[in-house]
Amino acid sequence: MLSQPKKLATAALLLSTLAACGGGSTSAVPFTSMADRPENGDIVLQGTAHTASFTRDDSTGDIDAGSPSEAKDSTLTATFENGEQVATQVKAGNSSFNIDTRNDGTVEVSEHLAVLTSLSDRSLAYFSNPDSAGLDHLSYGAWIDADSNTSGSIGAGTFGATTNRAEMPSSGSATYRGKGVGVADLNDGSLYATEFDVNVSTTDFVTMSINSSDTITTDLFGVKGSRHNESLNFSGFGIVDGSDFQGYLTSSSNVGTATGSFYGPNADEIGATFALYGSDGTHVGSFGASR
Repeated sequence: MLSQPKKLATAALLLSTLAACGGGSTSAVPFTSMADRPENGDIVLQGTAHTASFTRDDSTGDIDAGSPSEAKDSTLTATFENGEQVATQVKAGNSSFNIDTRNDGTVEVSEHLAVLTSLSDRSLAYFSNPDSAGLDHLSYGAWIDADSNTSGSIGAGTFGATTNRAEMPSSGSATYRGKGVGVADLNDGSLYATEFDVNVSTTDFVTMSINSSDTITTDLFGVKGSRHNESLNFSGFGIVDGSDFQGYLTSSSNVGTATGSFYGPNADEIGATFALYGSDGTHVGSFGASR
């Protein structure tokens, strides 16, 4: 899907112009499902994220992202007014954003993504659209947090209501199909939004295969445009522990890990965050899929 990432390029250009500012949220309740979103108030989704710090050369504008972090606990808080989501906040270690449409935040929604931007917060984020992504128990997304003109962070995470251990199937096969997003530093001075399809299969709910395909990269600074980039497609396997799993991934020149969970009753959905690093640069991302 090329149309939505192209909208990110103009928004990202704004991140280097203004100083950051933050906001807060009111008391919140834990997340259960997309169907139970409140008319008014906050919900909190617990999750996991990978992040990476980047530096920007003030004279050339080139960006260089370092090696990604290990998977870390993360929190997504969504604020609703009159049934509309008006603010989104994510915290993952030292990387965070708080985009509020009641201030200067904007949201653009397309087929399966919601793109959030804020000048004052110097942030850009793109998350699964809860109304069209086909996922009721999880949300996935990626973001850029520009701390200043010369530094910031990228991140990606998966959040939601994990399957109770007692509800996990103990045998049988399942195939999950969905989509994912990420941020990549391809060692050429720019940052790229990534989108891809994902397929996860298990024959026993003990091990699984993980494959992505049809990866599209979009230059977030609008210079190199959008293109298919098969070198970022990844594959690997995962080992299940209760309702969680640990995955091991490879792409054409990078290696990394995925940390994920099953979500919803009877493991109806699956999601993960991942980090790949090597000669192709840094790629952090997340995905969600259903069976």
